[in-house]
Amino acid sequence: MKDLPAGLDERALLDSLGEWGIGAVSLDYAPVGFGDYHWVAADADGPRWFVTVADLTQKGPFEQGSAESGLRQAMDTAVALREQGLDFVVAPLGESLRLLGQRHAVSVFPLVHGRTGDFGQSLTAGERAAVVELLAELHRTAPPASTPVRPLRIPARDRLEDAL
Repeated sequence: MKDLPAGLDERALLDSLGEWGIGAVSLDYAPVGFGDYHWVAADADGPRWFVTVADLTQKGPFEQGSAESGLRQAMDTAVALREQGLDFVVAPLGESLRLLGQRHAVSVFPLVHGRTGDFGQSLTAGERAAVVELLAELHRTAPPASTPVRPLRIPARDRLEDAL
């Protein structure tokens, strides 16, 4: 997201990092990604973290429960996959999700250095093979108990059936 989230107090966000044991002295907005808001936090000793804030009012409906519970399930699933040995899964640290007021939820991740890609970007044969291998490893792994079950639904199925 390119713009800062509406209704979020960055000072409160900085203060909330103490709940993860992070004494952050700086918080720099990172207008990257899609759908959530991101910052890079650093403390006086040099460690840095990737902080994600989700606007729960912008999350789609979940089968059961609230946007918060659905997001928590997704984050907990990433933590469980990482704990099962999938080192390529970048999972939240500590408690996977904490509320920041009524509207926002915060997750803290290790800061991973790397090169970002673009949607629709062409990959080399070697890059495609590496992605396929990671996906195969993920799908060989039993889903953690926290994994949300999503029924297969065809959007606007009623209109499709009417047309048929």
